[in-house]
Amino acid sequence: MSTIPITCNNCGAALDIGQGVRFTTCAFCKSRLEIKRTASAVYSEVLESVARQTEHISENVDRLMLQNELERLDREWMMQRKNFMVRGKQGTHRAPGRSGAVAVGLFGVVGGVAWMVFALVIGAGFFACFGLLFIGFAIFMAVYSSRKVKQYEMAQREFDRKRAQLVRRIDESSSA
Repeated sequence: MSTIPITCNNCGAALDIGQGVRFTTCAFCKSRLEIKRTASAVYSEVLESVARQTEHISENVDRLMLQNELERLDREWMMQRKNFMVRGKQGTHRAPGRSGAVAVGLFGVVGGVAWMVFALVIGAGFFACFGLLFIGFAIFMAVYSSRKVKQYEMAQREFDRKRAQLVRRIDESSSA
């Protein structure tokens, strides 16, 4: 059986291997070697190095998958967040706040009471009923706005929790 002279990729020792051999162990440094063949050369590669590279690539792929998951979560939150936004006076959108819900309720109740007082003062008792409708609508809108604020806050907390968990996992994969 003919042999091929090669050198150990780890320590440089001269080795003779058989024609069909794919793996061998260096007699000098005990490194496990894979024999690579091309059209013009035969050489050795340390298997532990290949395993380390494969593990490194796998860690990078895992980290990239986590980063993609984080980006997906951010995009989904931005779309979900739009559903909670309230429109301001100039058409701008902002997150709902408790102060806005309270202001709607107070403004409506005060406006309704003022309407009722004005209607009674001018002697239009029937029109005072519209003040009650105004108050009722204001209370309804205040409750609706408060629920929207609560839903937004719960969704924000859930997003923050998931995001923090993903960031922690990315940090752990980076330091490993």
